Amino acid sequence: MKTTQLKLLTAVLLTATTFAAQAADRCYPLVGALRLDMDPTCQVATEYPGNAFLKAPNTCHRTTVTGLGKGFSGLTVETVFGADQGHTMTPGSANEQQVPPVPDGTSPIPYTRRFFTGRTIIKSGNDALYGADAGVMGAKGLSEQILLVGGTGRFNGASGHIYAFGNYLGNWGAYIGELCLPR
Repeated sequence: MKTTQLKLLTAVLLTATTFAAQAADRCYPLVGALRLDMDPTCQVATEYPGNAFLKAPNTCHRTTVTGLGKGFSGLTVETVFGADQGHTMTPGSANEQQVPPVPDGTSPIPYTRRFFTGRTIIKSGNDALYGADAGVMGAKGLSEQILLVGGTGRFNGASGHIYAFGNYLGNWGAYIGELCLPR
């Protein structure tokens, strides 16, 4: 390769690398406490339209996330596929051997775990952060992964994840995660 071509190629590669580095998201660790309280008005369906919210009793919540803000969450109906390629909808439940049943008193069929999907909106001032949720609830609490899928204001273009765990329905639980924002 000629020296001029090598210099030109080097300049192009350095420029491309600089633009890629400038375009990378800035990511911040998240850690704190969260709490879900019942919301009989199911405000999440108004605040985060376009999703198939279940809207059954006890499936919508007022959500408090320390360090991020307050908002709303609600269970959704989503299609899921099993290992046998069969499909069903969320929420779903399992009845496993040697696992204590969930004493919720609302289901006619006993179950040990309930699998669920949902959506969450967390507001901080005029800004909103949107999440798509999936998790499992058992007799001793629940765990959930919230994929951050965008937002408004300072959360515009947000991505990342939040892992929530504990008995945070009407109580305080914990969360960890990462919030990434475009540069």
